Order: sequence, then structure tokens, then C-alpha cells
Amino acid sequence: MLLAVVYCAQNFLNDDIVAIKLEPVTNKPSSVEHEHEFLKQLEGGVEILCAIWFGRESTHYALALDLLRPSLYDLFLACNHKFSLQTVVNLGDQLVPFINLLFATADTNLFSSCYISSIFTHMTLFIGISNHITS
Repeated sequence: MLLAVVYCAQNFLNDDIVAIKLEPVTNKPSSVEHEHEFLKQLEGGVEILCAIWFGRESTHYALALDLLRPSLYDLFLACNHKFSLQTVVNLGDQLVPFINLLFATADTNLFSSCYISSIFTHMTLFIGISNHITS
């Protein structure tokens, strides 16, 4: 199983820092292309990652995305393995509308419970768009 590799890059058109996800082209369906289609379905939702561009470059599929900031796990480590009640409430306030959006935009061709379960881990949930972590 080939996995995509993520690089940090700079958009030369507007100087934004972006993430570039590269996946080798094989004769199997591309997970990066699937992710792009999924993000396009969710486009416009609050706090939804923006897929800037998708295409094939030589022997790789490439997906340009907004650069993500600290993960929930990073936040947990920065808070000395403890979240305050206020932090937990704030996380819930942000996650519930996101989960509702996922289910509201579900398309049977692009959406599955397996995909949802891979989305929701402490390493794949990202907090805001700022560089600093707060508890």
C-alpha cells in the first residue's frame, strides 16, 4: 500500500504557505483524488479545509491544500496532558457542527463510515489556523 507524502510549500502566486500531498500513480484508485472530491463536497462549510488544486504531475497525483496547524494531539501535549472544562466544551462546540456537516453532505459514492472513522483521530483533528497553541 502506497501512502501519500505531505510537503510544505509556498504558493508563488500569492506567497501563501500550503501543504502539497503527493501520491504515486498506480493502477489502483487514488486516495488523494478521493480526498479532493470529498473536500469539494464539503467546500464552503465552516472550518473546512480548502482544496486549492488537484492534478497529475509526472508520476504522482498532487493535491494542494490549506496548511493545517497544530493537531488535537499537539494541543493536548502543549496543555500538559490535561484539557480544562472550557477547552473540552469549545472542542465539542466546534466538532458537533462539523460532524453534522459530514453527514448532511454524505454522497454514497464518496462517503463511507470507514472514511469517517479515519478522519476522527487525535492526530488528524486540527485546531484553528493560528501558529500558537492555547489551553
